[in-house]
Formats: sequence, C-alpha cells, structure tokens
Amino acid sequence: MSQLNNRNSYPTIPALVGDRVDSPEHSPSNYAGLSLDTIHFSDKRIRNKMIELNNFMITLSNYIDEVCHVLQNKYEKYIKDIKLENISTGFYKEFYKEYNTVITTYKKLISDLKSFSSDIRRDFTKVLEWMMNLDLSEQKYIKITKECDELERNRHVYQDNDFEVNSDRAKSRQLYWKKYFNLKSQKNMAAQQYKNQFADFNQFMVKISILISHITEGRIFYTPIINSQKDYTISLKDFVDEFGKLVSMTDASMKKKGEVIAKLINESMKNLDKTTEAFDVSAIMELKQIRLN
Repeated sequence: MSQLNNRNSYPTIPALVGDRVDSPEHSPSNYAGLSLDTIHFSDKRIRNKMIELNNFMITLSNYIDEVCHVLQNKYEKYIKDIKLENISTGFYKEFYKEYNTVITTYKKLISDLKSFSSDIRRDFTKVLEWMMNLDLSEQKYIKITKECDELERNRHVYQDNDFEVNSDRAKSRQLYWKKYFNLKSQKNMAAQQYKNQFADFNQFMVKISILISHITEGRIFYTPIINSQKDYTISLKDFVDEFGKLVSMTDASMKKKGEVIAKLINESMKNLDKTTEAFDVSAIMELKQIRLN
C-alpha cells in the first residue's frame, strides 16, 4: 500500500468509452440518470464546474465497479481454489481463523462498496437539481432587481404627476409602494433561496473533499445526503492487509496468485490517485465565490 504515494509509477488510466466530458459543448448522459446536455445553466462558471464534478463522479463509479470486478472474479476464484495441501504446515488452525475473517470482511466490503456507489450517484443527481434551482434563483433575483430599478426610475410617474388630482396622486403613491414592497419581498425570498441552495451544495462539496482526501489511501468515508442514516467507513487497505495474512499461509503457487490479486486492487487505487491528483477540487470549490450582487 505504500506504493500508493509513489505518483511517478502510475500506469496510464484506460480511456472510458463515451464517459468523460472534455468540453461544455458536449456531454453524454451521465450515469446518475440526468444528462448535462439537457440542463441549461445561464452561468457558464456553474456549468463548467458541474461538468468537472460530473467527470469525477463517473471516474469514481468506474473505480468502484473495477474494484468490485476484481474482488468478485479474481478473489472469489482464489478462495475456492485454496486446498489444505496449499496451506503451510502448522498453520491450519490459524488459517481457518484468518479464512473466516477474510470471508466475513469480503462480504461486507462488496455490500458496502455497491451501496456506497448507489448512494453517491443518487446524491449527485440531487446536487444537479440543487444547482439547476440555484441557477433559476439567480435569474429570478436578477429579473426582480431590474424591475425594482425600473420602478425606481419611474417613481415620479407615481408620485409627482401634476396632471393628477390629489386623490388620484395618493392612489398612485399607494400603488407605487405596494409594487415596491412586493418586489422587495420577492427579491429577498430569491436571495434566501439562493443562499440555502448554495449552503446545501457546499455541504456536499465538503463531503467530496473528505472522500477524495482518503480514498486514494484505500479508505472511503462518506455520509449520504439522501440516505443520511448511513455512514460509510470502508477500508480496502484493511481488507488487502487481512487478505495478505491469509495468502502468506499458502504454498508458493497460491502466494503468487494472491499477490497478483492484491496488486490488482492496489493498482485500482493508484489509478484513482492519479485521477484525483488531476481533478482540481479547489476549482470546483470556486463555485462558492459565485454570489448574488
């Protein structure tokens, strides 16, 4: 696992066919059920950052799928192939204890990985909805602000019309203030909605930052937004270490096969490590700087 920190030895990440988005002008349907092609963001900064986040989520999904594939196809076969004659003499009792531990850990690991992948996909779909609503709130705020400015510019029409008798002038002033306070209320409401939606988005980005800071070490820490009763603490590193103990008790042939499987899992984590190094979290966090004037 120490190899995870050796960024100079990373293999090239295989191209994901039809997955990643390299330009705001083109985006395939994303795995979460929404397509960025069908979403209009009036603020290009938001659209570009959401594309970056979408690309990372796709990479993360592929990473989880790859790890599960290695575990279910390589690891399970390895376990089935273990025979007593493969076990080093004197290790039988210890082997069975370790064997049961690894089996239990493996089942929970697969279950947690698949559940985590499903939950974070659902969360990302929710985040896209938040950002669409946020964009609408911004446009609503801008529209109301323009209406307020126009009303202010035409204030004299309501209050200083010399051609109106006093009673009509009073009604005009009442109409002006009614419109003014109504627009003011709408403007404050739009600003509050915008603020709340940004707070939700920032909460998600904090979760993503924590996820990225640990996942390349073989650990996943994540509390879902929708499925908030869950709290994922998944350690691929611990599983690989536990699996390594089991492998060390087998004969030379099985040791070699076990080491290959452990290496495949490690390589998956290193691939993601390279991806997260290129994935600029701070760039996405720049969305925090997009504020209503």
